[in-house]
Amino acid sequence: MSLAIRSSSASSLGSPTSTSLGGYASNAAPSGSTNGFYDAITTADADAHDVEYRCLLIYNDGVYAVDSVTVAIINQLSGGATIAIATNAASAAAVASYNSGTIANENTAPTVTTSWGTSLSIGTLNAGQVRHFWLRRTALGDKAVSGDYVNLRITGTENIP
Repeated sequence: MSLAIRSSSASSLGSPTSTSLGGYASNAAPSGSTNGFYDAITTADADAHDVEYRCLLIYNDGVYAVDSVTVAIINQLSGGATIAIATNAASAAAVASYNSGTIANENTAPTVTTSWGTSLSIGTLNAGQVRHFWLRRTALGDKAVSGDYVNLRITGTENIP
């Protein structure tokens, strides 16, 4: 089974760690940098309980369909920002033509048709297809937290004929 994560290409922020605001799939995997998908949470962000969004895409770069694809948050730092995931009713499509929809900026909520939660069913991804999901980060507390993190797990069953 081969599922790859891709960031979306739309950006109004100009930074490789914070460019996933929807749109078409980029050719690059998300950054593995210190802050990953998001910028650092400042004390002002924490005080304001700042909410920011990012779009990620799951791409089946294998030769067989992958059924029952799910995304789940498996852990996140207690006392840090909270992360939730959701998506809309868009169907999986070929990577070259798939558009997740774009948000105006990182604080604009995307239109979703699922509830924000910790797990999400994506369905089947045929070979060469992509499907998106949104991450919502809510800063909590009254100070920035060092070492904040979230771990995602993406699973599915390869359908080998």
